[in-house]
Amino acid sequence: MAYAFQQFDKETMTRAMRVGESISTKASVELCNTLRGMRTDKALTFLDEVIAKKRPVRFTRFMDGVGHRKGPLAAGRYPVKTAGSFKQLIVSALANAENKGLGTPLKIINILAQEASRPVKYGRKRGRQSKRTNIEVVLVETEDSKRVERKPKKGAKKVTPKIVSKIADAPEEKKVEKPEQKEAPKTSPAKPKAAPAKPTQSKETPQSHPTTGAKEGNKEKPKSQSPKSPETKKPEVKKDGN
Repeated sequence: MAYAFQQFDKETMTRAMRVGESISTKASVELCNTLRGMRTDKALTFLDEVIAKKRPVRFTRFMDGVGHRKGPLAAGRYPVKTAGSFKQLIVSALANAENKGLGTPLKIINILAQEASRPVKYGRKRGRQSKRTNIEVVLVETEDSKRVERKPKKGAKKVTPKIVSKIADAPEEKKVEKPEQKEAPKTSPAKPKAAPAKPTQSKETPQSHPTTGAKEGNKEKPKSQSPKSPETKKPEVKKDGN
């Protein structure tokens, strides 16, 4: 749910909201009119007195059937339940201010009550709508507010605030041209070295047979002798003396 207050300053303001509180919307509006513009310390003291029924809340708008109370005010009531919800709301806003590092006391610059969705009741009171109210508060620092530096707890991590620099006020950075670097010539990947050759085993010398004396490995085959053809003698020619 969005906040109704639009002029919110994150540096000097804090806020809180409670949605769907089961309190009277009319009593909440009258209590907002009383608390608006008060300092937080005085507002908490006033709410404690209302809860204890020592001090009434003045009613100026919804006065139908409201009786008069003691004091300078005319119509008034003691909305105990409503005052308890507003006290929790202001305490929650003060806790948010402490987390942001704002000083104390703070001033209630805006406090608002709006009617929320009203669910239907069940049982004996079936058909009736229950009371539901959304309330919000915005606190702001004053001249009397004093900021107190918070000491970091033991073992807590240090959180450095983020520095937001405005682009318009920032000086323009000069671009520095870097000298071009010449690319080194691409070298082919080195070939893997060949593994050393294994030593060749010397062939075993064939052993000679103990009986024949011939070598087993190189056995000489006997030469085949071709049969000699009978020599043909030429007839002798006798020469006569005549």
